[in-house]
Amino acid sequence: GLFNSYQTSPLHQGYGTHYATIWVGTPPQRKSVIIDTGSHFTAFPCKGCVGCGEEHHTDKYFDQDASSTFRPLHCKKTRDGPDECQGGTE
Repeated sequence: GLFNSYQTSPLHQGYGTHYATIWVGTPPQRKSVIIDTGSHFTAFPCKGCVGCGEEHHTDKYFDQDASSTFRPLHCKKTRDGPDECQGGTE
């Protein structure tokens, strides 16, 4: 399947944070993400997100239209259920 293999990414120390550079989508798009050791979630903004702090991100927003493997998140299918999902589609 799609996730039968994994890749590692080096962890870097920033100013008070740890971050990693990951490649997402097909073809791959570079994203720098903050590693939150108190959570199991990692997120980054997609193209079209308004007010998502673009000036604070190292990389451009993820362009879902340019990725052949992108699939939208459906809130009803998230682990925490639709009450905890923000911004996904129903």
